[in-house]
Amino acid sequence: MQKSSLEYLSLLSFLYLRHGRTAEATTILEGLTVIAPTDSSIRAMLAYAYLLGHEYESCLEQLNRMSRSKRSTSETLIRIRALHGLGRREEARSLLTQLKGRLRGADGS
Repeated sequence: MQKSSLEYLSLLSFLYLRHGRTAEATTILEGLTVIAPTDSSIRAMLAYAYLLGHEYESCLEQLNRMSRSKRSTSETLIRIRALHGLGRREEARSLLTQLKGRLRGADGS
């Protein structure tokens, strides 16, 4: 598949998510992960789509498949919300505390 087609489908899935059409976005993004399995932006968007669809285990699974040594703030927030959705509140709280410390360190506070 051409890069422009991937970008078009990614944009389409983003628009679906913005308009509350999570199922349609998820279907597109699941297909894109088959075509481009190492594209972390597609996996992150799929994780977010799963989060919006209350599919917390699938959300965490996608985040765990991403090959990054350092997680972005948005990925960490998605993980926190998924953990909270699964009732794993202590784990979510701990991760939030770590994130707050990381952000404080980044702004020099």
